[in-house]
Amino acid sequence: MRVEVEWVGGEIVPGQAQATDTPEGRMIAGATAAIQAVSGVAAVSGVAQGALTLEIRGTKLVRDFDNLIVIVALRAQRGGRRYDLMGSIVAPRDDVARGAVLAVLAATNRIL
Repeated sequence: MRVEVEWVGGEIVPGQAQATDTPEGRMIAGATAAIQAVSGVAAVSGVAQGALTLEIRGTKLVRDFDNLIVIVALRAQRGGRRYDLMGSIVAPRDDVARGAVLAVLAATNRIL
């Protein structure tokens, strides 16, 4: 899976990951690619105010109200501080990989 994140100044940073072709694998690939891209944006823009590291703590797929909901838990570290982050979103058209990407963006908007 390939992801591109565009920052305010027009800077586009890619992320890429591969995983097994299962719903869980697609969520991990989407989340991993998004983390690479977000980390790249933080590095080139300087918005993170120090080195930012992100790691996936877990992904979960929940069916509720006739929707697939993707939940991503992340651990972030920046400037000696650790943050536990979580993002969730209804998977667009049941695309769990895209849902994981959007969930990572929802989680990281709190620290960028």
